[in-house]
Amino acid sequence: MNKAASFADAAFIYGIMLPLLLRKGFVMDNTALWLYGFMAFTVIIGNLYVWFLFYWDKRNAKKNEWRIPEWRLIRATLLGGAIGAFFGMYITRHKTQHLKFQIIVNMSVVWQLILWSYLTYLYWQYVYMLSSY
Repeated sequence: MNKAASFADAAFIYGIMLPLLLRKGFVMDNTALWLYGFMAFTVIIGNLYVWFLFYWDKRNAKKNEWRIPEWRLIRATLLGGAIGAFFGMYITRHKTQHLKFQIIVNMSVVWQLILWSYLTYLYWQYVYMLSSY
């Protein structure tokens, strides 16, 4: 189960590192595109993995088998898998009655959409800066 944290950690690290790299001017030409693409790929894989965690926990709940701890679902949600957690909650109808999960997942979705919008803005600002030379 540590792989969920590693995917989410990677998405979070690249979410913090990319704006710093763009602001400091360390990224040159195609490297910015590669980093943005890699970060997008990492976030997509991380969200799919978090969705799978919610699905697997719901499956195990129905079979009365070992469950994934709630703190692990919350940690994966907060570290980059909020959209996967949102769809995992509402498609599989898992943890939808828990107010704690509703608040954390919905706030995380908003936060991650704001973060992605800001990173996209920084990326296009950087591309425009490069094209103006």
